[in-house]
Amino acid sequence: MVILKDLPNFRDMGGTEAADGRVVRHGRLFRSGLISRVERGRLEGLPVLCVEVVFDLRSAAERAERGSIFSASGAIRSVVIEDRAELKEAKPVGWARRLIEPDFDGAAAHRMLVDAYKKMPRVLAGVFPALFDYCLSPGAGGVLIHCVAGKDRTGFVCAMLLWALGVPMAAIRDDYLKSAQGFARTGFMQAELRRAFGEEVPARATNAAAVLGDVRGEFLDAAIDQLVCDFGSVDDYLAAVAGLDAARKRQLQRSLLVDPGAVRDCRGGRKCSG
Repeated sequence: MVILKDLPNFRDMGGTEAADGRVVRHGRLFRSGLISRVERGRLEGLPVLCVEVVFDLRSAAERAERGSIFSASGAIRSVVIEDRAELKEAKPVGWARRLIEPDFDGAAAHRMLVDAYKKMPRVLAGVFPALFDYCLSPGAGGVLIHCVAGKDRTGFVCAMLLWALGVPMAAIRDDYLKSAQGFARTGFMQAELRRAFGEEVPARATNAAAVLGDVRGEFLDAAIDQLVCDFGSVDDYLAAVAGLDAARKRQLQRSLLVDPGAVRDCRGGRKCSG
């Protein structure tokens, strides 16, 4: 797990083990929250320099509020996902307004996130055709998937990608849960509380913020349970929304999985070939 001062919720998913013993290539699949700032001089050697395509899961309002360090880079192609209002509960833009509501406590925040996760399979379905097509394209390089917090929308999309690569659900959950500490180190929720209340924060809002900033297995379970209810299985879901049949899945795994001894890291800012 990559831990950097400027990018506390950034990591390379390389090394994650699939059920057949192969592992995800290093330097190909990255996940993060929004990267809007990196200290001068810190870019040299960072893994983000391996990124060739960015899948930006933020809403239009979130993109308008704060840009990405990749926005002005002509060398890095951004894939902006269609903005869908149905997922507003999982968008940190507006969390400060919810925290001010007098009845918004920890239980209400939990219900809100569970409901948001249940909507993710349909609302984020449009991500997967472009994501899989790029990963299967000749000479594909590093891919970064991010939203604002890097834990909810990003967590669901990365979980589905790892499933397509044959990673067992236990390992998928482990990767998903790693974002709890990474997001906490960003100080995002503390900033939201100060933004909403200043120095006098009611206990009810503190409890709600703790839930909003958390990463819990039952949240991801809510999304998976819903897609199983709607589509029958995760495999059926990915086949329906992205045409990922057995043949394309094998091709994806050949592209992104390697034997453990063949794993190579991205170092020194060079382009990663895996």
